[in-house]
Amino acid sequence: MSSNQTANDDEQVTMNDDYSDNDETPDNSSPSSLPAGSLNAHDYTLRSALPTLITSILLGLVSGTAYGFGRYARTLKEVLGLSQSEVQALGVFMDCGNYVGHPLVGIIYDRKGPEVSCLLGALLAFVSYWKIRWTLLNNNEDDDLSDVGILWLELAFFGVGFSSGLGYISGLGEATKALLRLTGSSSRYFGTGIGLVAAGCGLSSTLVGLSYQHSPNLPSFFLFWALIVPVVSIGAAIMFQIQSNSASVERLAEANGPRMEQAEPLLCSPTLESAEAQSYQQTAMEEEVVDEESVALMETWDAWKKLEFWLLFASFSCASGCGLFVINNVSTMVQSMGGSDSLAGTLVIVLSISNVCGRILMGILGDAAATSDSTALPRIRLLQGVNLTMALAMLLAFLGGQQQVCVILFVVVVAVAYGSTWVLIVALTPKLFAKEHFGKSYGLLALGPAMAGLVFNQTSAKWYEQHASNNTCIG
Repeated sequence: MSSNQTANDDEQVTMNDDYSDNDETPDNSSPSSLPAGSLNAHDYTLRSALPTLITSILLGLVSGTAYGFGRYARTLKEVLGLSQSEVQALGVFMDCGNYVGHPLVGIIYDRKGPEVSCLLGALLAFVSYWKIRWTLLNNNEDDDLSDVGILWLELAFFGVGFSSGLGYISGLGEATKALLRLTGSSSRYFGTGIGLVAAGCGLSSTLVGLSYQHSPNLPSFFLFWALIVPVVSIGAAIMFQIQSNSASVERLAEANGPRMEQAEPLLCSPTLESAEAQSYQQTAMEEEVVDEESVALMETWDAWKKLEFWLLFASFSCASGCGLFVINNVSTMVQSMGGSDSLAGTLVIVLSISNVCGRILMGILGDAAATSDSTALPRIRLLQGVNLTMALAMLLAFLGGQQQVCVILFVVVVAVAYGSTWVLIVALTPKLFAKEHFGKSYGLLALGPAMAGLVFNQTSAKWYEQHASNNTCIG
């Protein structure tokens, strides 16, 4: 064995833990990790990661339906005879299912894997959407829903949100792992990749708007989502299982191939120098130490004990809570302006596209900033800028009044800022806290939007009703 080979092995073992996967052979870019005559390492790992990334984007497309609630909230209110507080409560329950359920969703993902998470999400989505559809079909227009009926409807919307969280965290978690394996210790494309996956979730509201526009009625609309979400989720579970099996085979081949080539001289060559044999043994011992550290990290989750975790929680809550407030009330804002239903539909699509652009743009900016500084500081600075942008957008809405141009500009800025926060949080979570506990740390952070959204939405509903006439506030 040459001294250069030994140095390369030592470098692989001690690779930066921030962007390495302890379950994997740390560096796939070494030519010795590939069989003779194969593709280069970058193409090899990209080909392996691509199915996971595509599957994650598709999961995101059906996991962001809460963003489209504002599109059909007005019709739902009229069909079921709900008050503004009651229809707002449905949106809050959906957000709570999505975000409050994230810690539990994270635990399910960390312990049971993406396959179980996707299958559970498929079942829950089908049952929840079907219950909403059943309520619409069996509702008597002359009678208001009973308190029990409203409670069941709220639970159904909570189930929709919870199933969305199961799908999104599964896709996001698997995409994060794939990108970390692909980029290794380099973060050059990590934020961009996560931005694309998160953009799928942001684009979901466009699908909600288009499916609502082309559905003959509300029951048909909910039937569509009762079928499409389980189909995509089950397909994702199958794909993740296939990718997991493929990755296991690749890891085994990469781990055993070079080892057998290195071990063979130990058995057959009488002239092997003892120093080289000791170096090989030292490398093996260091790898065992890394594995033991990985096991220890898996058993210890202490992110919630850190002040920086709760500062990040507060910052994320304020920005994303404002975004959820606008998303859930787009249709109501247009109605208060005296605008048409078509304007509300247009704003939902504008909101969706702006949300997507914010996620992709922030992923690219995050990567560019991290190129010059590998710490978390550049992305923290970007998060501060996003929060300031959100505050300025709220000020614009206050000063602009009911001018249509100001409302459109307001929605665009809010959606861009809202989408940006989610990309930055995903990138910061494994950077600041142990990536082995990504599901739990990210899940707890996601409680922030639910709590802020609950306060903002319920407060606005009370103010709305104080100035409403015939259950509608104009002006």
